[in-house]
Amino acid sequence: MTTYPVAAKILRRIRSSRGSVWSPKDLLDLGTRAAVDQALKRLSSSGALRKVARGLYDYPQTGTLVGKRAPKLDQVARAAARSRGARISPTGAVAANALGLSGQVPARAEYITDGPSRDIEVGGRHVKLKRVSPKRLATTAQAGAVVEALKYLGRRRVENMRATEIRKVADSLNVADRRELKRVMHIAPDWMRSTLDAILSHNTVERKSK
Repeated sequence: MTTYPVAAKILRRIRSSRGSVWSPKDLLDLGTRAAVDQALKRLSSSGALRKVARGLYDYPQTGTLVGKRAPKLDQVARAAARSRGARISPTGAVAANALGLSGQVPARAEYITDGPSRDIEVGGRHVKLKRVSPKRLATTAQAGAVVEALKYLGRRRVENMRATEIRKVADSLNVADRRELKRVMHIAPDWMRSTLDAILSHNTVERKSK
């Protein structure tokens, strides 16, 4: 008797955030775990929602040429992490792309996490969550993403970053991110530190000019 109202609430919420990916844990304010699981199973079986992967669902965006669009891998990774109450941080090409330092959209999106490792396939693309020591995730996600992105780009590319790229990275950091990046930059490779200094200095100048 309670499943239908829960299903209606779930459908309404997920449809209002088209393109987002959800796990049952995200929806527990709408009903018990059993009711949420049963409603999601019914909605995905009927085609009202799409089952992206085990325990992950969305209401897909559509395009005039390609029909239903695959979910963004970042949305998949974050929903998978939330389902386990875990933290994640992008690595390599994912971090560089997210910061606008690379136009390459990786077919395999890799993240580090303090939750369980997991490989997820979505439409021929892959999300990999790799469990690491909680110490490696001690930084804020954004500060960690900056370091991971610069590692991926490599010394030559980083030492020749344009001013517009420095600004782009700097603008992605809030006060907590800047504080954390400054705290951990001593453990970054020596060749990266002058660029990190430039990123932090840019933020300082911007704040003083406001």
